[in-house]
Amino acid sequence: MPGRSKPKELTPNYKVFLKKSDLVSPAKLFTFQDVNPDSICYPAFMVYMPDKMEGFFHYPSSLHNRCGILTFADGHAETHKWTDPRTMPPVSGSVLMHWDTEPDNADLNWIRARTTCRSVTPP
Repeated sequence: MPGRSKPKELTPNYKVFLKKSDLVSPAKLFTFQDVNPDSICYPAFMVYMPDKMEGFFHYPSSLHNRCGILTFADGHAETHKWTDPRTMPPVSGSVLMHWDTEPDNADLNWIRARTTCRSVTPP
């Protein structure tokens, strides 16, 4: 659901859920994500979708034994173990940049699959 993201930060052709009834599969869409402390700069966890950039906008936290905690739109929570070392930069007290590319990152693909869906554009 929308935070205070600017349109230029959103990936075109992907759905922005404005109300609960817009959610297509609530059990498969995360609403909150545990965030790497060096990646906190907006009051939302933002995800670059495939058409935008191959990398994280915000990094998930891995402070729980290489795992992150996510809650989903249907109310359940999951612990997910990250597999790609690039997903788990150590906390250093410095800001993680939003433009580090990470092609073929399985964790990024896992998060994207639980973020949104492509918009259906009328013909």
